[in-house]
Amino acid sequence: MKVWLSLIIGMCWSGALFGQELGDVRVPVEDRSTEVRAEALAAGLDQVLVRLTGTRDLASLAMLDGVRSQPSRWTQRYSYEQQDEQLLLLARFDSRGLLAALEKAGAPVWGMTRPQMLAWMVIQRPGMGELLAATSTDPVAAALREAAASRGLPLRLPEMDDVDRGAVSVADIRGHFDQVMFRASERYDTALRLAAVLYTGAAPQVRWRLYRDEELLEQGEYSAVDEAGAMARLVDQVTDRLAALYVVRGGTAEMLALDVRQVARLEDWQGLQRYLQSLSGVSDVRIEQMSADRLRFRIGFSGSIEQLRRLLALNRHLQPCESLPAATVPAVEPAVAALPAYCWRS
Repeated sequence: MKVWLSLIIGMCWSGALFGQELGDVRVPVEDRSTEVRAEALAAGLDQVLVRLTGTRDLASLAMLDGVRSQPSRWTQRYSYEQQDEQLLLLARFDSRGLLAALEKAGAPVWGMTRPQMLAWMVIQRPGMGELLAATSTDPVAAALREAAASRGLPLRLPEMDDVDRGAVSVADIRGHFDQVMFRASERYDTALRLAAVLYTGAAPQVRWRLYRDEELLEQGEYSAVDEAGAMARLVDQVTDRLAALYVVRGGTAEMLALDVRQVARLEDWQGLQRYLQSLSGVSDVRIEQMSADRLRFRIGFSGSIEQLRRLLALNRHLQPCESLPAATVPAVEPAVAALPAYCWRS
């Protein structure tokens, strides 16, 4: 048991859901001159900071002035790519280092562990409607994917294979038959579901609904200048709503106790610790106690207990225990707040 405990505590979080993607940008440039490159790197850094803070208004975050003034410090590499007639600067920024800098500065932080969203996106053209599929090459699908990548939003389109076509239709999404959509979404195991309809025309219109499981989080409608702009606005509105749930303000961390039951396998212990270390606002994760299939963690977290509970809920394996006799929950130090006990579901 001591050997296993040493292995778990000694492990480093060596990956993230899509850490490299959060730091990757493509910026149009006029040429390869030093001056143009410097401007493009500054613009690219701002795009990464929008992803990592969850806010589009970087000017309101004065604590970021020092970070924004040194784009080259955070640039890991860059190259150029010719796309048709447009020259692009491709840059990768140090997303891990930037997250640490945001935490230290007390800025809003939206880390690498983010909920995936399944988008049931209808394009309603005159006389016909179509649900976008994962393999779709429609320009609207491309615009939707590009907008999601720009905000760091993990987005998935359904397969629209025989199973999906037999389970849900354009009329279901357009007509708000959301129970049908919920059942069709179960095969994808994503907590977030977006139902949206794009009505094409001279001034495209979008109507959308965002759910967490079956809870309506937000809905809206608007008009746009063109279809690409409609998709960008949709992603901005959805991402702004999610950021309000999952962004944590950096700063002084408070210690919290987390008790997790039914963690029977070494790989589950390791995966659980790595997951906790990846969450926004978490600065320290330690295993304090271990007995049978129970682990007690001490977590340094700069947000509220409610924020941590929302972040924990992103892991489908980690769920509050339905019933646990009070006598079986060990007491914690008076100065350390304890979350309700969780159980691991393999």
